[in-house]
Amino acid sequence: PDGTRVAVAGDGACAVVDLASGRTVVRSERMQGPTTRVAWSPAGRWIAAGLQPGNVWLLHADDLSVARVIPAPPQRSQAIAFDPTVTWLAFGGDDRILHVCRVQDPSDVRTLNLDYSMWGLDWHPTEPLLAVADRGKGVRLVSVPDQGGPLSVIGSYRGAAAEVWDVDWAPDGSRLHSAGQMSVRSWLPRPRQGPHRSELG
Repeated sequence: PDGTRVAVAGDGACAVVDLASGRTVVRSERMQGPTTRVAWSPAGRWIAAGLQPGNVWLLHADDLSVARVIPAPPQRSQAIAFDPTVTWLAFGGDDRILHVCRVQDPSDVRTLNLDYSMWGLDWHPTEPLLAVADRGKGVRLVSVPDQGGPLSVIGSYRGAAAEVWDVDWAPDGSRLHSAGQMSVRSWLPRPRQGPHRSELG
């Protein structure tokens, strides 16, 4: 989080690399399958790693020891993100199901079925909102009530030329940025209201 180190994943393990020297500071134990995505918590305490098949591992960032193994669908988790308070961890991927679990108690989990694979997630810096990048050329806004209420799609951005690979809120939440196969976009926080028609069945 301070810009001096980066967490990387590959070949069934996670590692922390010092950016100034390029030296591997610490490496995790061998995991039970290929690692597909990693995310560092804002305060720097945790690193979450997605595996294929199934499971998200929550690691202590200082030594990459395993704190918790969070059950996940067998498809790869391609998007993982901690909320700014490190209360919630969101993840999803090819299973098309968004999962939001409590970091301290992963059994406290909420899910939301979507109609496309998820490739990127980012939490709004001040509001209980999650931006979701998907393969359907769109970005969704999902409401995540603080007290554990159900997840719901409250808006969507359309108009990307192809698949959207990742999303990133501006630090003050004034804009949402997306990057994809054929475009980089900057969106005002006023999306089309409600879910896509295909999500209504």
